[in-house]
Amino acid sequence: MVQMNKLNTKVSKYIADDTDVQPAQLGRRIRAEQSKFSRNVIMQEQVDSVNLGEQFLENCINQELLAYHNLPCLPMEEKNSDDTIVYTNPLDWWKRHSHLRLLSSVAKRILCVPATSASSERVFSDAGNVITEDRTRLTPDTASALVLLKHWDKIEDMLKSHL
Repeated sequence: MVQMNKLNTKVSKYIADDTDVQPAQLGRRIRAEQSKFSRNVIMQEQVDSVNLGEQFLENCINQELLAYHNLPCLPMEEKNSDDTIVYTNPLDWWKRHSHLRLLSSVAKRILCVPATSASSERVFSDAGNVITEDRTRLTPDTASALVLLKHWDKIEDMLKSHL
């Protein structure tokens, strides 16, 4: 409403101040002001909409966190029917508690990442064997090329199987 009053004031000012302005020029000025007004109103509505969405999401997250904190802790191990001890799987726990939609989706993404990768450790080991005290003057490009050549057969087989 305040912006509408500002628009009316500007239009009134144009009409009062510019008595020698042609009606076409005055119409263009008024349309330009109306256009600015419309853009400002639309932008304000978008900002209000984003703020409401953020508030809703924050409320959902807070409710899920409260529900999560009220759940019993995940035991590290459980006994089967035949009295053998089995370690619990956190992914199974989150599957059972999928009513916590936001938290369970985040937990599943984090927990499914493997802790280490043997192939990456192998590459670091090979790089350590290539870059030794005797080869300290190797450029990074040369060292990369040597490590790549060591695994070229595997890379070639992989490329052939995918083509």
